[in-house]
Amino acid sequence: MDFAELLKRINSDLYDHTDKQAIAKVSRFLEKSKGLTGLLKSENPVLNAFPQDKISDLSIVFFHFTRWKDAYRNTKRNLAVSQKVLPDKSVQNAAFPHELRALERTAPMCPRAGYPDVSSWQQSVDAHVTLFNDVLNSALQTTLVTVKSDNPLPEELALQDEIIINIIPKFWLNIMGRLKDNKISIKFKFDEDLIKTKIKTHLPMLGLAAQKRSIDDIMDELILPDLENTILDVFYIEQKTNALSQLAQVYEALLLTAPVRGKSIISIYNDNDNISLAVILKGGKIIYTEDITDASSIEVHLDSLIKEHEPSAIVIPDTYENIDQLNQFIEKFESITVKQIYSQGIEESSSRFSFSNNINIAVSIGIRAMYPLREFSQINPQSLGLEELNIEATPEEIDDILLETKFLAQYKIKRGPVLNSKNGVPLKKRRLNPNVKTIRDLQPGMILDGIITNLTKFGAFVNIGLTTEAMIHVSQLSTDFIEEPSQIVTRGQIVKPRVLEVIPDKGRIALTLKPEGMDNVRVPSESKELRNAKAGAASLFRDVDTSNIEHSQGSSEQRTLDSSNNGNSQTSRDPAKKSRNEALADLDALFKK
Repeated sequence: MDFAELLKRINSDLYDHTDKQAIAKVSRFLEKSKGLTGLLKSENPVLNAFPQDKISDLSIVFFHFTRWKDAYRNTKRNLAVSQKVLPDKSVQNAAFPHELRALERTAPMCPRAGYPDVSSWQQSVDAHVTLFNDVLNSALQTTLVTVKSDNPLPEELALQDEIIINIIPKFWLNIMGRLKDNKISIKFKFDEDLIKTKIKTHLPMLGLAAQKRSIDDIMDELILPDLENTILDVFYIEQKTNALSQLAQVYEALLLTAPVRGKSIISIYNDNDNISLAVILKGGKIIYTEDITDASSIEVHLDSLIKEHEPSAIVIPDTYENIDQLNQFIEKFESITVKQIYSQGIEESSSRFSFSNNINIAVSIGIRAMYPLREFSQINPQSLGLEELNIEATPEEIDDILLETKFLAQYKIKRGPVLNSKNGVPLKKRRLNPNVKTIRDLQPGMILDGIITNLTKFGAFVNIGLTTEAMIHVSQLSTDFIEEPSQIVTRGQIVKPRVLEVIPDKGRIALTLKPEGMDNVRVPSESKELRNAKAGAASLFRDVDTSNIEHSQGSSEQRTLDSSNNGNSQTSRDPAKKSRNEALADLDALFKK
């Protein structure tokens, strides 16, 4: 199994659309540089044969290739120790560690002496691996999982005969981490009837030697010894790869934030009622700073600075609170936009300036907006809040993927013309929405490709390939009522928004994720009455007053006896609980409204 064949099995689309000589070359360079980071750092031209958005896939394939090489050496060593033999092609064609382990178990089941020629021997051996993969695919859908621990577990991990496919993927990393630390135990319950059916179906292809064994023997010797371990390994590797890829996407979105262009900008930072201003020229020269203690005078100061310096944008942190007031103020100025910039870790980057603390932050925000790749890449990624993604991986794995992402972002910006792998025709650098070159090319109703670059309380900012970022207001993210944009989208997510409104003179681009014709449709938030009614409906099953329920046997006699014992007594119940009739009456009254 070489790198090219593994790429074909893992990512057939990339394999089919890439020059095979380039694949062979990149394989050699990846091994020499021990990963994609070294290849990116050296800006090796062989990468130009691959689409920019697929380069990171090479890292995933190389990761699996490294695992395969280790497993291949182990299998060859184990076969030598056990003095068992297998067809060379069968061993070489096994792409994953679990397939190599299946071959080791197949060796004693399929001795060479049991077959008339090498071809039939290899077919039989390969059929055993195919059988194991078939059973594995079914087990990944049907197996029941129970998680046990001597200590209390979080609710999401306290599993009891849970169907494996229903377990939320991100929980697998948590489960595996606890399993490695011996904090929990996992029990799998396989559908053995289904496994036996699979074996019976594959039996004619297993060859003469295997057909002498019973179905139970094949299940015990080939399937069950490694099925549980393989399931854990498959889920763990898949979820860790996905988690690290998500981390890389978020970090790359920060690094590739569209920079603010223009001869100057005004940067603002507010700390309660104290406001700090900085005017920064193209190139990063700071020509003006000021601390304002009277927040009500901010517009007077901005008006003066705008007229004097003619900035292209006003830059604010994503935590800025008076965004609506600021937008309303700059409406009278043409060609000035408000640009929000991600402000996590800004204290670390501001320490290199020698102004007051708040001025330092204001300057750092402005510099970060003008040179996002340089500024974000110089900050410790952990300071950017990326640990909030809760990636269950080792610090070394996280550092490696972030370093790789940093070099990948730098490479994408520097990359020149790309050679088409099929006919050698130079293509222009890939970009979002290549037919949209300026804001005036946008028209309401157009469907665009975009990447979410930032989230605020009032919406999501989107990179659509222009220097001006577009925005999806929180009311345009969904037809349902939402309180935070993060309920619908995440930073770094690829979206296909529709253009809602364009104001070229003000540099404003409004987008929507709502279906066409539903721009003004929005389900309102639940009223207090509706929430109370829902609570009443839930009480039908939880808090029904059983004192009003008459049992079919003995109820009349019991009521008579109670009445004779205490003529003045009344059934007592919690006034906070509603009877079934009361709850239904509340619902009926609400729906009539």
